Amino acid sequence: MYWSVKKVKALKNHQLELTFENHVVKIFDVNPYLDLGVFQKLKNEKIFGKARILFGTVSWPGGIDIDPETLYEDGVIPPAMYIAEECAVYEAGSSAQENEEEEEKEMSILSTFFGITVRMGRKDVKQYPAPHIHVEYQEATAVYDIESGDLLAGKLPRKQHIFVGAWIEIRKEDLMTNWMLAEAEHPLLLIRGLS
Repeated sequence: MYWSVKKVKALKNHQLELTFENHVVKIFDVNPYLDLGVFQKLKNEKIFGKARILFGTVSWPGGIDIDPETLYEDGVIPPAMYIAEECAVYEAGSSAQENEEEEEKEMSILSTFFGITVRMGRKDVKQYPAPHIHVEYQEATAVYDIESGDLLAGKLPRKQHIFVGAWIEIRKEDLMTNWMLAEAEHPLLLIRGLS
C-alpha cells in the first residue's frame, strides 16, 4: 500500500514539499533524477514549477511523473532545528494560484507535525504587525499571534487549533527568536513539533 499525494509545492533547488493523504509532510529532492531521460526537462525551473497532482502522485506537463511510493519512501521529514530553506514557489498556474504562491514565496517552513505546517515570513507585516505565524492543515489556513497564541485570521479544525495553541506555548521562545531573525532578514531555524 502507498499513500497518495494530496498537496505539492515546488521549492527552489528542485525540491518538492509533499503532503500525503496520511497528513505526513515530506521534502523530496528531485536533483538525482535531473540527468535521467525525460526528467532532464525539469532542469528548467519554469517547467519544474508546474508540478501538479494527478492520480495521487506528482506530475508535470509532457507526462513526467514520479511514483508515489518513491516520493513517500525517499522523501524526508524535515529534521528539527536546521536552517530552513525559503519556500520559493515558481510562477505557474492560474492568477489565483499565482497570488497564493506569491504569498508563500517569502515564507519559511518552521515546523511540521500531525499534518500541520507552520510558516513564518515578513511579507504581511502591515496586515499583522505583531509577531505571528501562518499555519496550514489540509485546505485550512490560519494566522496566530506568537505572544498571546490568539487566532488572528482563518480557522483550523478544533483538534489542530488545540495542537497549535499548545505548540506555540511550548515553543514561544524559539518562535520569538525566529521572528527576530526574520526582521533581520536572516535564515530561520526549524523548530521541533509536537510528538
